Amino acid sequence: MGCASSQEHNDRKPRSSSEDDVDIKGLTLDEKVAELNKVFQNNGSEALVVKILCSTEELSDLNQRFTENVGTSIVHACNQSKLRDVTVFAIRLLFEPRMVSAAKYLSECLRDPRNCAAVTEIVSSIENDERSSFLEQYTESCERDLISDLSGDWQEDAGVKEVLVGMLGNKSSSSCNPEEQATQMVEAMTNGNLFRNDRVFQTLLMQQPKKDVQLIFEAFLKKCQRDITVEIEKHFSHSNQQNANEHFIIMAKVIRHGPLYFAEVIHSLLQEEAVEKQKKLLFLMMCQTQETLSEIKHYYENTFFTSLLADINEEVKDECVKRFLVVKSKEWPRNNLASSGLM
Repeated sequence: MGCASSQEHNDRKPRSSSEDDVDIKGLTLDEKVAELNKVFQNNGSEALVVKILCSTEELSDLNQRFTENVGTSIVHACNQSKLRDVTVFAIRLLFEPRMVSAAKYLSECLRDPRNCAAVTEIVSSIENDERSSFLEQYTESCERDLISDLSGDWQEDAGVKEVLVGMLGNKSSSSCNPEEQATQMVEAMTNGNLFRNDRVFQTLLMQQPKKDVQLIFEAFLKKCQRDITVEIEKHFSHSNQQNANEHFIIMAKVIRHGPLYFAEVIHSLLQEEAVEKQKKLLFLMMCQTQETLSEIKHYYENTFFTSLLADINEEVKDECVKRFLVVKSKEWPRNNLASSGLM
């Protein structure tokens, strides 16, 4: 995904120069194109690139004019430039369709042991009716097969890999009775078959539509007066399956209440300065639909008693990353090719 970068490239600080002071408010599209190309060609001010892109509402028009005048797209020019990897990543999120961005980021996370949780978060977020198209997009964008990547060298618990592969292969839209399924879960819990032997929990994730699983988890909560994550923790935390514990809890939380879960994850990432953490934060913010982002902001405020925008301004140290996040948190429209989202 994107261009490979050395650690020195990743850690390079945004260059500051007099170009940062360019007044961009009155610039025409052609003038913006010229300023962007100047930066890309001469290793100029990263801050200026970010300022121009984050102040331009019609990004598709800017990209078209850039392509006409320069002979390549803004994303391709960024990939060939000496901008920091995290900035190039954010710029790609601005222009690429959400499904393309998600496929490429997922491919990157599968190859990075530090981002194992993100793999489970992304796969668990995909709706049943999106799974076929996402698998096709992954193959087209990454020139790899997602099922093979998950089943093969990804260094995670075999049971977790089996369930994620099963979820991607489950395109069922047939409904079930949530109350009956929840009752079966309670019985399986009592008999010790919820996670082993019959493995009712794992089978549920692999065979039932995601929306039905959400209703089943809610019915289970009402019957038992405790969330399914309590049972996951009880079963896996006292074994040698700590990785399974983490991933199954993520699956349950994303399916049960994705916006609340991602509000908590975003909060935990705001002060992070490691490149992989910044990229995850950018992905979680910039690859959401406006509807989902509004829900995340709502639960963020209810959980942490402050607005997401206020915390971004106060806690994010990297000014370029902050500018992208501020723009997104203000619900500035994405004028790229994307019209739907996975998360």
